[in-house]
Amino acid sequence: MIATALAVSLLGATSCSSTRKAGSVIENDHMELSVAGEITAIENGKDGYTATIKEASGKEYLATISIVNLQKHGGQYKRYNVGDKISVKGPLWKDQEGKLHITVHEMK
Repeated sequence: MIATALAVSLLGATSCSSTRKAGSVIENDHMELSVAGEITAIENGKDGYTATIKEASGKEYLATISIVNLQKHGGQYKRYNVGDKISVKGPLWKDQEGKLHITVHEMK
C-alpha cells in the first residue's frame, strides 16, 4: 500500500512538471523556428488556439498560440482566422505521430 502511494505521488510529481502534451517527443527544445504560411485550420483552447499553418512548400505545422506564452516572451496576442497569412516564431518539437509543433513566442 505504501509502495503504491509512493509510486502514485512520484508519477503525479513528474507529470505535473511536463510542459508538453502526453505522448509528445521533444526533438530539440531549444531550436527556434520561424514559419510563414496560411492558416488552414483552428482549434480553440483555454487561453488561445492551435492554428495549422501550411507553408508554400506544403509542409504543415501546428502552432500553439497562447496568451500566456506570448506575454511571457514579450509577444502580442492576436486572433487570426482560417485563410489568414501568418508568421510565427518559437521552439519546434515533434509528436509521436511525426507532426511538427511550434509553441509560439512571437507572431506577425
